[in-house]
Amino acid sequence: DYAEINANRYAYMLEGADKDWIAAGTRRSASYIQVNPGDYVFRVKGTNNDGVWNEEGASVRVRILPPFWMTAQFQILMAIVGIAALITVYKLRTRSIKRQRNILQREVDERKVAESKLLSNQQRLRKLASELTLAEERERRRIAEGLHDQIGQNLAFTKRRLSSLGKESKDKLVSKSLEPVINLIGETINDTRSLTLEISPPILYQLGLKSALKWLVEHFKNQHGIPAKFKDDGLTKPLDENLPVLLFQSARELLFNVIKHAKANHLEVSMSRMDDNICISITDDGVGFDAETLSDEWKPGSGFGIFSIQERLNPFGGKLVIRSKPGEGTTSTLFAPLDTAHAELEE
Repeated sequence: DYAEINANRYAYMLEGADKDWIAAGTRRSASYIQVNPGDYVFRVKGTNNDGVWNEEGASVRVRILPPFWMTAQFQILMAIVGIAALITVYKLRTRSIKRQRNILQREVDERKVAESKLLSNQQRLRKLASELTLAEERERRRIAEGLHDQIGQNLAFTKRRLSSLGKESKDKLVSKSLEPVINLIGETINDTRSLTLEISPPILYQLGLKSALKWLVEHFKNQHGIPAKFKDDGLTKPLDENLPVLLFQSARELLFNVIKHAKANHLEVSMSRMDDNICISITDDGVGFDAETLSDEWKPGSGFGIFSIQERLNPFGGKLVIRSKPGEGTTSTLFAPLDTAHAELEE
């Protein structure tokens, strides 16, 4: 008997949102707020005047569409925009550094041309070359730290977020579309790590010159496939704070020369202490050359090879000595004074 409408009772439930039936009493309406987007079934049942429930009740399917900012497509778009922004910032920063470096390099070239006419400025030019190298290395280190601490971590977070989004999405098409983006981010992370090592190896500042040279030898061995080894005499070698950077860069440049020109089957890098000097020798069994022909290469304006190394070491009292004969390989030795006064104070 349903004659008395006010005597009827109602209950409703939104499957997917409610865990149980909600008693509505005689109220004939229901409302929901903050329901997540998705598909639901709204069910309602009632009693007659005698209080007997109609368990079958009535139902209707309800689909709540998400706002545009909650759609997978929009989130993917925002992720891509974020990645593009990071890459754009990185490229702009790199271009700015290159422009600064080119400006500094042009200044050095102009000063080296004038060196032949202004011998009195020779020491100033050598000092400037060293300062430029140190400034460049400081900038390299800052860029490397920025790549690792900012861009690298942001890319890693973005990758994790997209991976999580792909797993949570019920749309297989969305998950499949995210896969190439996630893979691209992974490749970019690996490229960023490799670039960080090429720009400024963190090991030089974390563990010192000995460990950095040992890493450099292994790097050349693995990258160029040439048998190589590193030796150290185990003696202490206190250095001025600026010298490890200059010695590491000089050793790396000499190793590049071995790879490019020596046609060597084996190379060895050794670090030792000779009186109050540190000695770093790079020895190869390559084709060798007449060391006397180097006299022209030491002249200013002949390029940034051996002359550049000598100019950068000179303000610190360092030098480069090369011994070679055709068919007998080459030994290039870097000499630099030890900071014995500072070491004695520490002791």
